[in-house]
Amino acid sequence: MAEYKLDIFDTLGKLNSSKSGDIYSKLSEDERKGFFPLIVMRWMSGTSDERQIMMLNECANKYVFSLAEHPHLLMQLLQVASSKTSKRYQWIGIKSNTKKSESFKVVQQYFEMSHREVKMLSPFPNDTEILQMAEELGYTKEELTKLKKEFKDEKIPK
Repeated sequence: MAEYKLDIFDTLGKLNSSKSGDIYSKLSEDERKGFFPLIVMRWMSGTSDERQIMMLNECANKYVFSLAEHPHLLMQLLQVASSKTSKRYQWIGIKSNTKKSESFKVVQQYFEMSHREVKMLSPFPNDTEILQMAEELGYTKEELTKLKKEFKDEKIPK
């Protein structure tokens, strides 16, 4: 499988330039294959420029998945969202959904569900219910302590 690369910093520089024109049409075939609008949009969000963030949310964020088959249009939306000023970006990662990993295991065991099914549970059992399930499943004192610690750690603001 071939690996296609697009220089993200070069692309961000072009998006910030008011004289870059139609960026997508100037990309090589390999660069086009390496263009992932969601990744570029996440980089563009890593700024303190409130206008740009607002424009990204209004112009690009709403359509990044529904227009996935139209990367040229998405690149143009990203160009419109850019405030056209030189700035430094930082990557804003996607928050991990690993919280309550022990809780997931308890619920998964108790109801004999897959991890995917547990993730779709709504409402998710509260801490007290999860402790009851763990006790019914025969969890040891150490395992229950680990579970309680997870509940405590989850409530600490980061």
